[in-house]
This record gives sequence, structure tokens and C-alpha cells, in this order.
Amino acid sequence: MPVSNHTHVPTLSIKTGNPLTAPADVLVIATTSDDKVAVVGDLIPKAAANKIVKALTALGATGAAEEVVKIPGAGISAAPLIIAVGLGSMKDGVTEERLRRSAGAASRAAAGNKRVVNAFPATYGAAAGAILEGAALGSYAFTDHRHSTLAKQKAPVKSVALFAAGARGAEYKSALERARVVAHNVLFARDLINTSPLQLPPAELAARATAFLKGSTVKVSV
Repeated sequence: MPVSNHTHVPTLSIKTGNPLTAPADVLVIATTSDDKVAVVGDLIPKAAANKIVKALTALGATGAAEEVVKIPGAGISAAPLIIAVGLGSMKDGVTEERLRRSAGAASRAAAGNKRVVNAFPATYGAAAGAILEGAALGSYAFTDHRHSTLAKQKAPVKSVALFAAGARGAEYKSALERARVVAHNVLFARDLINTSPLQLPPAELAARATAFLKGSTVKVSV
């Protein structure tokens, strides 16, 4: 029986401004293990960063790579929940892959919430792209074959807005578009991989691939 494509890709955007005041369900920030635990990013004011560090320290946070710690946002951000994700030591810098993986961990932790604001350090276009890609890929959930446990499944995030000082620059706009394309294609491929062969016979696979590529410059021969 043909199965329709249910790929969910969150809406991605890059914005300027103060992430603490942005309307959202979750604020995602980055931490580092250097100097015990510290907040990373110039967009978080020092007073707010100090409050966050105090709360994280009380919970035993270390800022280790991909460590995820949740704290209430009350009194700090417009978002009621803050998710701090570790980047590990940044003494030698932070790679785009580490940003990507950490952003993915944040999206998984934010499941069940709709709007996410991300304040990771997006200091150049490719870094912004890696963060957005990770956020989108980390939101992936395949539930077509779930029945008895489906009700317990938390819905993936619907939107991720990355705040960056250079958001209006050409390299950031290009990175955003690339992240959207990568996410759309990778998540579609994941759906094909995860769908049972009983529900996705060769003819249906070809039909879905053809429909997916409609409107592109790719020519499909079956």
C-alpha cells in the first residue's frame, strides 16, 4: 500500500537582536568546559550569563561536549525553558562538526516544544549553517511504524531561529539556504531508509523519488 511522505523539516531562520527577549518555548545556549563551566556567545548579556552559570553549577554541569542541561528561564529569558548544551573545551577553537552535533542534541532535548531560539556562537556563515543543519537533523522523528507507543512520542520542534550578529550578511543568507536544502534532502532520505520494504516496494520508491524531484533540474528515468 502506498505510503505518503511525512518528512517533518522545522522552519529555519537567522535573526539579529536579543535572543533573551525573543518569543519562544525554548532558548538554547552553548557552554564550554573551560574555566569549569561558562556560557559561550556575545549575544548573552553578562548579568544573564552569570545567572545561567550559577544555575548550571548547582546542577553539576561541566560544559562537556554535547552535555545537555535544562534550567527554568524565569527571570532570565522570555522562553520558559533554557537548554544549555556543552561544546567542550574551546581552547583550540570549535569545529563546525561539533557545533552541528551539539545543535542536534539541543533539538532532541527540545522535543515537545514548538519554537526554539538558538544563541550558539555563529561567528561566521559556515558556523551558522552547521548549527542550523544540526538543529534540523536533530529534530528528525520517524513514527510511521509506531502504534502502541505513538501517544508517548514527543512532537519534534517546529521552528528554529538562530540569532547572530551578522545575520543580514550574504554568507549567512547563503548558509541558511544551504541548511534548508540539506535538511530537506537528508530527512527525506532517512524516511526512505526507515520505511518498511513491505510499505515501500520498488514502484512506490520510484514514485516517491520522482515526486520529490519534481520541479528540480534532475531528470528521472525509471
